[in-house]
Amino acid sequence: MPFVFTLYSDGGFSVNNKDSDQLLKIVSASQYFSKVIVTQQNIYDYLIRNNFCPKEKIEFIFGTDTPLEKFELEEKYHRKIIELYNFETQIVPRIKLLTEEISNSN
Repeated sequence: MPFVFTLYSDGGFSVNNKDSDQLLKIVSASQYFSKVIVTQQNIYDYLIRNNFCPKEKIEFIFGTDTPLEKFELEEKYHRKIIELYNFETQIVPRIKLLTEEISNSN
């Protein structure tokens, strides 16, 4: 079955590490290997420089790989912060007032 995977520092991969390089060679040599997703320029360059796979099989997506659970947890905390600090009734009006003051001073 064809597969795609994300490669990032951590999770067992390290640049210039014999063990992770060996594993990467095995995985990228598989007939089922379709693509590798990388989120950091240095990892993209490392794959190319060391001939782990052709450019066509590397998908560079700048950013970070974040588990869905983290987003759900952040959303929960975000709602709690809004409740605790009365965001809509106190913070937003303060931001508007500061914005007006800055605009008027220029």
